[in-house]
Amino acid sequence: MLSYFADDVALKLDSCHVFYTPNVGIRGVSSYEHSFDFLFQRSANHPTRFCQAPNRFDKDAVKDIMFGWDDTKKDPKRRDSRLIVIGDDRQTPLQRGALTAFRNYGVPLSPTPNWKSGLPWNSPRSFRAI
Repeated sequence: MLSYFADDVALKLDSCHVFYTPNVGIRGVSSYEHSFDFLFQRSANHPTRFCQAPNRFDKDAVKDIMFGWDDTKKDPKRRDSRLIVIGDDRQTPLQRGALTAFRNYGVPLSPTPNWKSGLPWNSPRSFRAI
């Protein structure tokens, strides 16, 4: 059975009491609809944050995520929104080219938590809308 990384991320977010909306579809200015794995609601301290947790972390994933994000953020209602990408490095290191591409676009990257020790990764609690 195929495991979806986003499902594992959701379990971790739940265990840290982080509230989110899963599987959000947003229509971009192109009129294409783009799917985001999670949406973290805006608050007084944070803008709306869209999050992707792709199963693969390669050039194609970067292109898909960045086209969807660029198309989404061009809508004036979402101009202050942010994108977060969580990479699955549990079995193999994240591809350097993909890391560089996301960094060059100013997209924050978060590696996975240390699943075995239960340590949080880049503080999933920071995704809370407080």
